[in-house]
Amino acid sequence: WSITCDQAKYIYNFLKGNQWFERFFKHTYISDELFFQTILLNSKYKRSVVNKGIHYIDWNDPVEMPKILRQSDYKKIVSTDYLFGRKFDMSVDKEILDKIDAERLAVPV
Repeated sequence: WSITCDQAKYIYNFLKGNQWFERFFKHTYISDELFFQTILLNSKYKRSVVNKGIHYIDWNDPVEMPKILRQSDYKKIVSTDYLFGRKFDMSVDKEILDKIDAERLAVPV
């Protein structure tokens, strides 16, 4: 994700004046995915936030959250406009990465 210089200054000043906010998030689950977003979505910048992910993520697996992507997911992955994928695990299926490299990036394997 990215933010503007003005948004970074706003976050900095907000945290200087609201030390309770950082304390609250210190032991919060997935705080790294909520911390800055919460500040900006409760500010004058909320209308400028673009909430469009660029990662292909499959949350439909009840065991793997998110699902580890495998060769069987290849067609689903490449049929989207997403630039990145989450999550890959070479100890589970390294061939999916080789296939993406070879077929989508024209990188010889």
